[in-house]
Amino acid sequence: FEHPISQLPKCDGFFPVPLNPDLPSPIEHVILVVKENKTFDCVFGDLKDMDVDVDPSLVRWGEEITPNQHALAREFCLADNFYAEVPNSDVGHVFLTAGHLTEFVEHFWKEDVQYGTNPAFPLSEITFPVYGNLFTHLLNHGVSTQVYGEIVGLAAQTQSGGDIFPYTDLSFPGGIAVNYSVTDTEKAEYVAEQIGEGKLAAFTYILLPNDHTNGTAPGTPSPESMVADNDYAVGILVDALSQSPFWEKSLLIITQDDTQGCDDHVDLFRSFAILVSPWVKRNHVTHVHTSFPSIMSPITRILGVPPMGRADATAMPFVDCFQVEPTLTPMPVTPRLYAPEMNPVDEPSPGAEQSSRMSWRSPDRNPGLGIILDSYRLWKMGQITRSEAVRRIEAGEVPEE
Repeated sequence: FEHPISQLPKCDGFFPVPLNPDLPSPIEHVILVVKENKTFDCVFGDLKDMDVDVDPSLVRWGEEITPNQHALAREFCLADNFYAEVPNSDVGHVFLTAGHLTEFVEHFWKEDVQYGTNPAFPLSEITFPVYGNLFTHLLNHGVSTQVYGEIVGLAAQTQSGGDIFPYTDLSFPGGIAVNYSVTDTEKAEYVAEQIGEGKLAAFTYILLPNDHTNGTAPGTPSPESMVADNDYAVGILVDALSQSPFWEKSLLIITQDDTQGCDDHVDLFRSFAILVSPWVKRNHVTHVHTSFPSIMSPITRILGVPPMGRADATAMPFVDCFQVEPTLTPMPVTPRLYAPEMNPVDEPSPGAEQSSRMSWRSPDRNPGLGIILDSYRLWKMGQITRSEAVRRIEAGEVPEE
């Protein structure tokens, strides 16, 4: 992709993220971990001891529930001016597997949300840009690729006519699509075992979706338990990677697919990205404006392939997060602080009836979940009464079907 405005200033010196396409990178493995539906304030609003822009009143899943993400945010590079430029999970997963949104996706997502016209549209070929998607782009350039748990994008084909399915692990716990009935811990332990056996592709995509939660549906894991499970899974991945021979040559990026269900005092699309690597500065916060294309940009630059389009070609690839000398100290997992628990059956939590009517077959088939989670958490945090939580949920007009 050649365009005069598509290049950052070239740098002929050594740097982990090559700004000159002719230069190699010491990083040979990039792992992208995609989670579900959180804003920056929602998770990191309690980071008052760091140089981050937060509103503590908006934190819902703070350090007592997400200790691993907080530890990684403090230890490596946290982006607090990062935006998920998508309205929901369908569009988010298309963007994060394609690196670009087609005009069809931009127009059709609202049609589907309003009328349920085609809930499987993210799997359709019409959602892919003309070049295919991130998976085909890397495979077309000979970059080994492994997909764990992400079904969006698998219908694309490489230039040679090959399918993406051979590059997805069918043994991954929960299968090739979103599955909230299998813990993210099990999923992460599976990938950690693969790493321990010396198996790591140049590019790895891992879906860890359980921080989406099942709401307060009785007999299912509580929202806190599912978010804590997701957080522990992230810690397991980093622990395994940082204690493996791959560590010196790896970069792991953690982000959310969209920001539904939480508020943020800067912008409702503000989310977060955490970059973890020996080549990432320790204890660093980047305030540079970044977004999904900024995730694609270092992936293509590091793995030595052309940009997919103008968006990632011109995006800032988190350059201020990186350093020219590696820090090889491993990062151990932090134990769960919030024990596993189930939503009560005998005395259901606020929103239990509405949650029980929702569909959990995939992300965001549950309008009103954000209202339930916010009201429920405020009640659990002691900031509102149970009756007020119930009132807010009912006033939010959570649909009957």
